Amino acid sequence: MVSYSQLLNMDFGKLSGAAEASGEIAKTLSDNGTDVFGVSRIPADTWDGADATAAVDLLLKQPDPLYDASDAFRKCRAALDELVSELESAKKLLAEAQDVVAGTGITIDGSGNVHTPVTTDPIEAARNEQLALIARTLIDDGVLMANTADGTASTVIGNNDASVKLASSGDIPGDDASARDVEDWWTSLSGAEQQAYIKEHPGKIGNLNGVASADRHEANMVTLREAAAGGNEDAAKLLDRIETSWEPGGDVNDRLHLIGLEDVDSDDAKVIAALGDPDSAAHTGVYVPGTTTDMGSLGSSFDNMDRLQDAAGEGDTSTVVWLGYDAPDHIPAAALPGYSLDGAGDLRDYTQSLDVTNNVDDSNLTVIGHSYGSTVVGTADAGGDGLGADDVVAVGSPGMGYESPERQGFIDSPLVDDTSDMHTPGDHVWVGANSDDFVTYLNAHGPDPSARSFDAERFATDGASGHSEYFDNGTKSLDNIATIVNGDYDVEYVARRFG
Repeated sequence: MVSYSQLLNMDFGKLSGAAEASGEIAKTLSDNGTDVFGVSRIPADTWDGADATAAVDLLLKQPDPLYDASDAFRKCRAALDELVSELESAKKLLAEAQDVVAGTGITIDGSGNVHTPVTTDPIEAARNEQLALIARTLIDDGVLMANTADGTASTVIGNNDASVKLASSGDIPGDDASARDVEDWWTSLSGAEQQAYIKEHPGKIGNLNGVASADRHEANMVTLREAAAGGNEDAAKLLDRIETSWEPGGDVNDRLHLIGLEDVDSDDAKVIAALGDPDSAAHTGVYVPGTTTDMGSLGSSFDNMDRLQDAAGEGDTSTVVWLGYDAPDHIPAAALPGYSLDGAGDLRDYTQSLDVTNNVDDSNLTVIGHSYGSTVVGTADAGGDGLGADDVVAVGSPGMGYESPERQGFIDSPLVDDTSDMHTPGDHVWVGANSDDFVTYLNAHGPDPSARSFDAERFATDGASGHSEYFDNGTKSLDNIATIVNGDYDVEYVARRFG
């Protein structure tokens, strides 16, 4: 279903590109059919006998399927061209609605609802209500036109089995494929083929490292909208936040991109969402939140990353909220190591994939963990090939987690005892620890990373208090994390704790 927000923000470029690609495929298939038919006409004086007859019979069976597929793609092109035309007309109706209420005080919100201002003048109130009615009618007509066109196109394209099979043929890379292999596969597809995969396999494409973030967003929004329409309140809440960020007139760097969405209907849904596009960012900060975080409570994490992006310089900075793991639901569960051990590999896979999909030379990556999130970050960086990050930041940390068994020495502790257990060098491991943050004294998952023996860099957090203010505006903590993310390293240091 096409919503008001989707229609208002719709870019027809991909649809037009898919239409053009369908036309090109149709021509190629038709030409190939003609070529095959031509070679099947073997002159009798050059080759005859049983073998020649069998070869001709086999060749003559090939053109018809190619012609059928060509016809299917030609119909798809016509359907897509008509869809674009209808959607453009529908979008113009939304623009007309905006023109009707311009300068009147009447507003249209991101969902297409029309609101009239409060007034004590009955004449003005009547005029406003009349204009609002006109605007509502235009909006309803536009959305109805868009959905009718979408349904018609879907029916036409869906009835062309040949085009769908050809566009969707080939195996999607498996879970063991590298991000580089996935990118090679994805970029080898035509725009029409990519759209077919997104439509038929949104859950798979939306969570495949190596696929461009914009395409993952498109796929995951299909899943999210279905979940929200099915009554999932947390999904509806997340959908509203994302669609609001894409409203016209807003800053493109504030748009939320849904880069990962798994198990959306469970209590342990996994979400990856970025402010701005990390594929085009010079600086990327990936934030891993801690205990009690779930899809329904991600708002505070988005707020934290919004402030960090602003402080770091949002023009070329993307900040990512990575809830790609099952965070502990409560404090007792946060004492267990399993959540970090289970999530570390997926975090590594995602952060390493950013180097594949990012198209900015010399971009830098900072991975930030808060509370139990820092335990996930430390465990991830201590295992495998590490996070591939330029910097690691831990705030409010109960310990940096666990080494993978293959990295432990004979008498080595299984914990991340100091920065030598991590892949990121010690002078690029940063720690913020408020003096009144009790979590930083627990040593629940390893030694205090702000202690001298851990050999990380400790930055000042003045202005922040307790366990949850590390990203508040006006704090030294936010300023210091921002300068690390943007690669300036204009950090205000503070003495490390004893130990």
